[in-house]
Amino acid sequence: MFNVLLVDDEPWVLEGLRTMIDWNRFGFQICGEALSAPEALKLMEQWKPELVMTDIHMPVLNGLELIEHSKRILPLPPKFVILSGYDDFGYAHQAMRQRVAEYLLKPIDDEEIEAVLAKLSHEIREERDAERSHRKKAGLAVHYLLNRLIQDELSHDLAEQARKAMLIQGKPLLQCLLIEAEIIETGVDWIEWMADYGPGSSLGCFQDNSGSIGVVLHVEHSTPDDVMETALQLQSALAQELKGPVIAALSGMGTGIQAIGELYRQSAEVRDDKRSQGRSGVFCYQEWRRGEHLRWLPFGWIDELFSVIMAGEQAFIESCLARIYAAMTDHLPHLRALQADVADLELKLC
Repeated sequence: MFNVLLVDDEPWVLEGLRTMIDWNRFGFQICGEALSAPEALKLMEQWKPELVMTDIHMPVLNGLELIEHSKRILPLPPKFVILSGYDDFGYAHQAMRQRVAEYLLKPIDDEEIEAVLAKLSHEIREERDAERSHRKKAGLAVHYLLNRLIQDELSHDLAEQARKAMLIQGKPLLQCLLIEAEIIETGVDWIEWMADYGPGSSLGCFQDNSGSIGVVLHVEHSTPDDVMETALQLQSALAQELKGPVIAALSGMGTGIQAIGELYRQSAEVRDDKRSQGRSGVFCYQEWRRGEHLRWLPFGWIDELFSVIMAGEQAFIESCLARIYAAMTDHLPHLRALQADVADLELKLC
């Protein structure tokens, strides 16, 4: 359904427009009604309607001035149908210059307005389909480039391609948000999903080798609280979409395209750690780093285990292992720290 906003300073006209037309038949639903142009502008910012049907004669701002203001404040202005009680060529000529979709005279003829709605519904649908197709192609290009960047395939040509594809200049401040869920591999087109529902600060998304969904965020003019709120909203939306627990791992900040690989690794470390703990929620790299030293064994425990193994003291070996296993149960270790310590012990023993 496409949203339509009705604007007229006469309440009885709004009631007539609402009741005389079978809006659903043409794929429209009324999202709001306004008695003035300033009120209409607020509703347009809130609801982002695809169609606005407005009277031309209103106090403060007339219908044509409403169109001019909407084009200045809205990134994607709606189509407009002008309603006028006067057969005024001057208004009609100005409306054509404003690229108004239709100019109808009151009283409105049922067949005429139905023909207009049928035509506009078809035009809007074709435009939206074309926009979606273009957006998907652009998203696929960004997806491909980001997957190369997170694998450190950085070169001057690749960086230039990425800047053009993501429409960025210079060296913006970036963060990486990595999404992990057990059932993330559904039939959902994640590139399209992110384009429709993802954060406005997103420069593009990717899917890494483990199946996690990554989003590169432009945080140049955002506060840490803004970024956290963005991460929380996205994590909540995905948890609802996937019907299960979701880990959202937020990296630190980095400058420019060349930082994307490192930002991805930071968020991947947090994701791996929280996945090993069976956690769900939003987690930040900086907070995780501050507490990382608490996530593995006290200093010297592995060296002590090595010593008693070399001495062949079976009882002490079992005692050391029991203490280590107990610590692992009480405080789930960081997986990479655990792997490093075990590999070091193995190397010493060999």
